[in-house]
Amino acid sequence: MRLYFTDYYSWTSISQKVYTLHAKKICKSTHKSIYIFLLSHYHLTCFLYYCKVRKIGYIQELLGKRILLYRYARKQREKKIQTLTQAKRIGVVYDATLKENHTVVVETIDTLKKEHNISVDALGFIANKELLSSLEGRSKLYYFSKQDFTWYGTTKTKEIKNFVDTEFDILLILTSYWSFPFTYVLGHSKSPFTVGVYSEEPISPDLMLSVKKDSGIAYIISQILIYLSMIQVSK
Repeated sequence: MRLYFTDYYSWTSISQKVYTLHAKKICKSTHKSIYIFLLSHYHLTCFLYYCKVRKIGYIQELLGKRILLYRYARKQREKKIQTLTQAKRIGVVYDATLKENHTVVVETIDTLKKEHNISVDALGFIANKELLSSLEGRSKLYYFSKQDFTWYGTTKTKEIKNFVDTEFDILLILTSYWSFPFTYVLGHSKSPFTVGVYSEEPISPDLMLSVKKDSGIAYIISQILIYLSMIQVSK
């Protein structure tokens, strides 16, 4: 949902007048700076409460990215290139909102297990929790949405926390659109080697592939597997 500042100011206009009258009475005999301080904090409080009530993603992503960048800059992560031959466990994050994406990922997981003997844990992002009923039933496949984040952009579910705390040999980010939930998982991941599409954000995968914005998840997976099979690590 987009934030329209005109709505916010109209929403606070009446209450602001009442608050201003009281603040002027309180600060009449004191310094003007106190009045300005109270009024500015009042605006901030109204803004944050408005965003929380309206469930606006703007404030969630704004604060979430700032907190994430702060923690990411201080994070200690040892990077190590891994191949499909070396990998024993892979983590996958993908957009599960489209049913065809879910089908492709499930097929890819089965292929990695049968042909490469790799254990795979998958975390699918969905637009809303109502889609869960059509996706549940697969082992080691978990789902999350924006409702699983606090209004200031940190996770509040153990599934996401457990996933990012797992040190996968390789973490695959399967999306062509970098939204905050995917950046959050990438930024907090303890995996030594992360792979995904190109991103200009400060938090980006170790190995990035350049693909078109409208590339489907099947194409992204095929390209990632090709490049991972081409990598040769010197012993």
